[in-house]
Amino acid sequence: MKQLQKFTKHSQNIAGLYCESYQNSTVVNHQFVLLHGLGGDANATITTIKAILQKIPQAQCITYDLRGHGKSTRSFPQKAQSIEAAGAIDLQQICQTLKLKQPVFIGHSLGTLIIQDYLVKQLLPQPQNCILLNAVTTTPPISLNRKLWFNIRKKLNQWFAQNQSSKKRSLKQHTQHQNTFDFNIKRTILDYYYTGFLNLLLMYLATFGWQNPQLSVLNTSQVIYVYGSKDLLICKKTQEKILKQLPQAKAVCLNCNHHQAFLTHSQTVARLAHQTV
Repeated sequence: MKQLQKFTKHSQNIAGLYCESYQNSTVVNHQFVLLHGLGGDANATITTIKAILQKIPQAQCITYDLRGHGKSTRSFPQKAQSIEAAGAIDLQQICQTLKLKQPVFIGHSLGTLIIQDYLVKQLLPQPQNCILLNAVTTTPPISLNRKLWFNIRKKLNQWFAQNQSSKKRSLKQHTQHQNTFDFNIKRTILDYYYTGFLNLLLMYLATFGWQNPQLSVLNTSQVIYVYGSKDLLICKKTQEKILKQLPQAKAVCLNCNHHQAFLTHSQTVARLAHQTV
């Protein structure tokens, strides 16, 4: 196996989003933007980035913590109607700030929803190369009020921002107070550990049931869908339904029974990325 050259890393904050850029050459001929899934952060893409830089030396890989994740802002715009809509605006901001020209988008799970929403909203004059790992494009059988969950998520964030002083003690400290009057329920709920799980649950409910209004935008050979043979979250029947609606798109099946292609199949993703250049 070819030894990976030492790559350079540059990090910056773009409109509240923690962004990282990797490359191992001063000459950049190809650009890739990688988006992680729900509950992850930019670190989830590093293994794949290393594999891409090894296979495509003159490449630049950009990744960032999605809004509500990692080191990025926890707030969502008041006018945003959904998580993926807010994410699509963020993706556009990243591309404009870094002056990216026709980058290849590589997304996983929630990241694919953001990419798909971005492509639909942009209605680009020519197809955009993208690799979508464990993606969902159609409404599942369970119908949920996504806007309700998203609004609850935003309200929770507002409450969180208004009660910064409540975070000074950990949940363990709160529960050890013998004086019950000193046990503050608001501080307990705002504890990082438990609030993190609640936020993730609300974000999951707010993305569950996303439906692409213009599948034709994705029905092109420039789009590659990658699924696990036994994906824990997207069953075989759902995969077949998605691919049937997108006969022009390419499909790749991985021999795995989980939902973490970024982490376990980085070489495959890098090979697919090489096919786009």
